[in-house]
Amino acid sequence: MQNSTSKHIQFISGLKGSLAVLIVILHYLVAFFPYGYTNWGSGLSPEEQYMVYFRYYPLSLFFRLSLLPLFYALIAYIPAIKLFRDSDTKFIERQALGRYLRLMPLVLVTAIFSYAFFYFGFSRYQQIYDLIGNHWVIATDGCSGRSWLGAIKNGVWDTFIEMNGKYCSVLWCINDIFVGSYLTYSFLMIFHGVKHRLPVYLVSYLILLRYPAYCGFLSGIAAADIYVNVRAEQLKKYVLPSVILAFLLVLFPEPMAPAWFKNAYREGIASFLILFAMPFLPRLNKCFSADVLDWFGNRSFSLILTHFPIMLSVSAWVFEKMYSADVPQFFCMLTALLAGLPMILIATEIMYRCVEIPSGKFTKWIVGKLSPTD
Repeated sequence: MQNSTSKHIQFISGLKGSLAVLIVILHYLVAFFPYGYTNWGSGLSPEEQYMVYFRYYPLSLFFRLSLLPLFYALIAYIPAIKLFRDSDTKFIERQALGRYLRLMPLVLVTAIFSYAFFYFGFSRYQQIYDLIGNHWVIATDGCSGRSWLGAIKNGVWDTFIEMNGKYCSVLWCINDIFVGSYLTYSFLMIFHGVKHRLPVYLVSYLILLRYPAYCGFLSGIAAADIYVNVRAEQLKKYVLPSVILAFLLVLFPEPMAPAWFKNAYREGIASFLILFAMPFLPRLNKCFSADVLDWFGNRSFSLILTHFPIMLSVSAWVFEKMYSADVPQFFCMLTALLAGLPMILIATEIMYRCVEIPSGKFTKWIVGKLSPTD
């Protein structure tokens, strides 16, 4: 099954951009309007989580979406398509050689940028907690024991070897991305030549019940495998059931899910179903190919990394002033988002042009020396 390469990549970029924007909105809701939030850092007991979840449903459903499994699936999807379509193992080798060099400058700048907000007194974690009693805001603030040298170490090393959001909470996912990327490259190099891969996928999904954070990566590989190697006419009858099942998995009430079928794994399976169905949904493809979503998609990683310190400084200050003036809390949150948005977009563009693009070029040059294409 084939699509135009340029349109295909643009649709993927638009989907990544949509996810990044949704993650920003989700964080603003959790920070300033957390009614129904029952996940990490909520400060609720299991019994309280159950009651709060159903009291505020469906808002609580949105809070339970991590969105990251689909983001991880997209990370694996593109190199998997390249390998399955072109059998270009050299491409995977170059991706593996350059992964750290691509990620590290962005992570380092984020850690230093976030610590600067704390050091100069711009961060307002405690003030938001005192104002609305939001435990999540305090849970994301790793203020003790931080330093400029620690920020550098965090950006260069710590976040890659462990889930470490001490300097910026969003950096906890870098370990997942880093490890998941190399698991993706290893899987592709080992199994891309195997003729019957279905048993390999089934066994891998069973193994990932123990490590659900990486389910999204496997789903991206599996969806790419089907996209490249199975004829479209054989697949069309499965599109509608896939979409329905994906929605059921995403909408399933989290407190009712068995322990082995929690968010990351369930959303990882849903990610496979979504990416499987996307090539057969031309209108949706067209929506995700919009220029504005493509713009956000190209800058999605920079957007995810830069919004957090601005949210809990500039936006938090605006929220405090409005909330103290007895403005309804939802409108305080919305105004805080709108107030922080220009700075977030500026910071995202600066990060993209001054860090992400140069690091990409530098990585390409280094990898070219280490692994010539000839």
